[in-house]
Amino acid sequence: ARHRNGQEFPVELSVSALKLKERWHAVGTLRDISARKQADAELRLFRTLLDNSNDAVEVIEAGTLRFLDVNEKECRDLGYSREELLSMSVPDIDPALGSASMKIVDEQIQKSGAALFESLHRRKDGSTFPVEISLKLVEIGEKTYVLSIARDITERKRAEERLRAIEEKYRLLFESSHVALMLLAPPSWKFTGANQATLQLFGASSVAEFTALGPWDISPERQPDGRLSNEKAPDMIAIAMREGSYFFEWEHQRLDGQPFDADVLLTRVGSGEDVFLQATVRDISERKRAEERL
Repeated sequence: ARHRNGQEFPVELSVSALKLKERWHAVGTLRDISARKQADAELRLFRTLLDNSNDAVEVIEAGTLRFLDVNEKECRDLGYSREELLSMSVPDIDPALGSASMKIVDEQIQKSGAALFESLHRRKDGSTFPVEISLKLVEIGEKTYVLSIARDITERKRAEERLRAIEEKYRLLFESSHVALMLLAPPSWKFTGANQATLQLFGASSVAEFTALGPWDISPERQPDGRLSNEKAPDMIAIAMREGSYFFEWEHQRLDGQPFDADVLLTRVGSGEDVFLQATVRDISERKRAEERL
């Protein structure tokens, strides 16, 4: 229909026949449905956004945990049709959410209005896969719903498992190495780890005793070039951090005060906030004495 000012708006037209004085008349009623059309458009937009999400989305009835709506990603991930899922509830696809764990989740939601946790979803064929679930309470009118976004983290879990395997292999190599290996971390650049060969080389009784120290604490006051060890050591660290690694000679000192010459290789490991240095130290005292005799 067109308004007096020329603006058009959607209407619902109802026409009926009415007989008056032997003549038939058409009686029509118009209802402005602008609000309904706007709501329909918003609903279609919501459905489009929902079905194009990269994560599985569920609208859940609070209390009963029954599914009220799901997107296409949820159907694909679980192998169910939308109609099948709408006849199910959360425990049907998430066997890990028993009464005890659901109580913990409920407590988180009631406290902050949201919850984030990991769980297992079960497909129609019985197979399971890990998910990260984000729950949020949504109030519409007088009713409260739970909006659930589930992300398949299978690849992330595999990557974490590979990383754990690599870390375990590195730890075994680190601990069993006959070469002194130690770790230093910013900002203090004190030692954060040391293997058994390091403890033997410097005469430390335990890892705890050694990691209370920094590079300047296991060095004489001055290096052979006359520079103070506590001034020169940060320069060596800075070069290794900038270049990725740095190999140099250094005069170390055992905890009993005995000095010895060493080759030191500093290697940068990691990136960002997880960066640290691995130091490889070799006692070259015998080699230096042989060079002096030669």
